[in-house]
Amino acid sequence: MQHLIPSTAILNPTPSLYRDIGDKYLSKGNEVSAYRAYGLHAVNYPLYREHHLKDSANLKCSSYDLNLSDLRPFLDNLKNTEYVFVPSFLSLKPEFQGWNNTVFVHPTKTGGTTYRDPLEQTIRFPELLRKGLQTGLEFLYHCSGKDILRFLSHGSINNDVNAKAVIDALSAYRSKDITGSFLIAHGIKANGLINALEESVQNKVKKILIQRDPRKRLASIIRQSIKNNPDYGLREIQNTLADNSLFRAYIDDYSTQELSSSQRHKNLQFDCIFDVTDDTRMKCLQSLFLSSNYLPNIIYPAKVNAGGLASMEDETRISKLAEQLIGDGFIRLDEQLYSSTPPDMLEKNCSFNSISDQKNIHPLTCTFDKGGRIQIGFTKKLGLSPM
Repeated sequence: MQHLIPSTAILNPTPSLYRDIGDKYLSKGNEVSAYRAYGLHAVNYPLYREHHLKDSANLKCSSYDLNLSDLRPFLDNLKNTEYVFVPSFLSLKPEFQGWNNTVFVHPTKTGGTTYRDPLEQTIRFPELLRKGLQTGLEFLYHCSGKDILRFLSHGSINNDVNAKAVIDALSAYRSKDITGSFLIAHGIKANGLINALEESVQNKVKKILIQRDPRKRLASIIRQSIKNNPDYGLREIQNTLADNSLFRAYIDDYSTQELSSSQRHKNLQFDCIFDVTDDTRMKCLQSLFLSSNYLPNIIYPAKVNAGGLASMEDETRISKLAEQLIGDGFIRLDEQLYSSTPPDMLEKNCSFNSISDQKNIHPLTCTFDKGGRIQIGFTKKLGLSPM
């Protein structure tokens, strides 16, 4: 894949700036330039970040002798706050392994940012350490037992042009030595990303789908649409692919054709489908990913990007629009899928309680505050000084 600098001249551009440029080009209908910008973003943000181990001989082994029980005072106190602690374990039982490469299928307005954002930011953790806590970087390598760590992430992939750029970039940068990866398909077909990632890492990847009560999700879509455009009405909603979005994500079909439950649909064979309200399952999945990638424990706000209600007048309008759409069968397939999804689609016996029985949690912890700031520190200090 040939990557060309967009025509806009920028001095010392940051990788994320290419993503913004791509969005602007796409909004103007210039798909070629958008594709080039997204491709540069895929290569630089990261495609692979390499960090070579320098010297970990001076690391104290006592820093690894930490179990969840050692943090009990801190964890008990954390329950009274609006923050969540997710542990990363240095060694996993065989039944918990293999979650280092993940594709997260995120239908719009399902609350998936609470799950995905902490992981997306933590997978860039080595880059943060390289700029600051050198001792922490050495700890990271010491935990993994590797000389080179390569992590792959790209942020939310939410349009076909962006997806094509990432797929092409993956094809150009194949490596079985990737430590871990996290790709997010947000309201788009995921199969191409899954296949490209599996070819790149030369292994199977885990596929995760988040769901939400279809009626609450529909109300959230209407609420956001009215906020952006007060004149938004029934016709505008019907002209979008907001109908049966959960079902579309499940079968990976975002075509404009009308869907039918009587048709034979091949789904993506998800390894896990979880509900946004299932905090325990969400923490379990996050812990599996962090542990499989030797990444630190994380602390983050319990609810990310929580949207508020509209005015009373708008809420009445939202309710009426939702009732009309539901009566017209707008989310009929979503409701059928939501009511029939098995309650536990994780591998057998894979629950947060059984994962938390693992020994030796990571000696480093990343904390994300509500203002978006990240702090990196040693886990042992959490047990010594509760919040």
